[in-house]
Amino acid sequence: MKIKFDQVKRSLALVFAGVVVAAAGSFMCVSAGHANGHFPAFGDFEVGDHVEASVTGLEVENAYEPCVVTEVLGNGYRLNCTGKEWVVQKAWVRRPQKAVKAPPPVAAPPPVANDDDDEPAAPAAPANDDDDGEPAAPANCYFAPPGPATAGTDRFSAAVAKREIYDNYEIGVRIGGTTSPLKIGVTFLSLEVGASFRNVANGGYRLNDAAPVNATIYHVRSKHIVCEQYRDSTLRRQVESGYSCFKNRDAEWACGIDGVPKITQLN
Repeated sequence: MKIKFDQVKRSLALVFAGVVVAAAGSFMCVSAGHANGHFPAFGDFEVGDHVEASVTGLEVENAYEPCVVTEVLGNGYRLNCTGKEWVVQKAWVRRPQKAVKAPPPVAAPPPVANDDDDEPAAPAAPANDDDDGEPAAPANCYFAPPGPATAGTDRFSAAVAKREIYDNYEIGVRIGGTTSPLKIGVTFLSLEVGASFRNVANGGYRLNDAAPVNATIYHVRSKHIVCEQYRDSTLRRQVESGYSCFKNRDAEWACGIDGVPKITQLN
C-alpha cells in the first residue's frame, strides 16, 4: 500500500508540474504579444491600451492625440489624454498611427513603346482608384466655404451639414504654420440626409455619447474631396463617411464622424 501511495504522489506531482509549465508558457505568449505592440481590432480596446483619439470628433489628422484607455463604456471609452480625462465614442478612437511613416509613392511605369508599326504607343488611361467604376475626382481645388456659417436657429438641411463638415477640416488651418495646412477646400461629390432619431438614454448610456440627451440626431452620408494647401504642395484626398449632426449643449450645430471613413489619397 505504501508503494502504491508513493506512486500516486509522484503521478500527481508530474501532473502539477505540467500544468505550471503550460500556464507559464501561456503567460509568456500573452506578454510577448503586448510587448510586440499587437493591438486589438478597431473599436475593441481594453483598459490600459495606448490609443489615439479625436476628443472633439473631428477627422482632421492633427485632431488625434495619444491617450490611454481607463474605462470601457457601452458605446465608447473613458480616456486619459495628456493628463485630461475624456469620454470618446468608439468611432473616434484608433490604434496609434502617427509613429508609422507612410510608404513612399510608387512612380507610374513609363509607357510601353509600340514596335509593331510606325504608330506611336497609345497613352495610358487615367488611373481610377475607386472600385465602383466612377470617374476620377476633379483635379481642381476650391478653397471657398460651401456656404455661410451656421447658426443655432437654422433648421437642419444639407447646406448645414456641408458647412459643418467643412468647418471640421478648417479648424486645422494654421496661418503661417509649417506643418499645418494654410488653406482647406472641400468639394462635395454627393451628400445624402438619412432618417433622424432622438438620442435617448438606455441603461445609463446614450445612443450617441457626444450629443445631449434627447437631442435630435440627423444621419448624413457624404462623399467629398479634401484639398490641403501647404507651403510647397497641395494634397488631395477623397473621403466617404457617415456623420451624426445635432445641436450641442451650446445649441450650435455640429457634425461628427459616425463609423469608419473610407479615405483615398489622390496625390
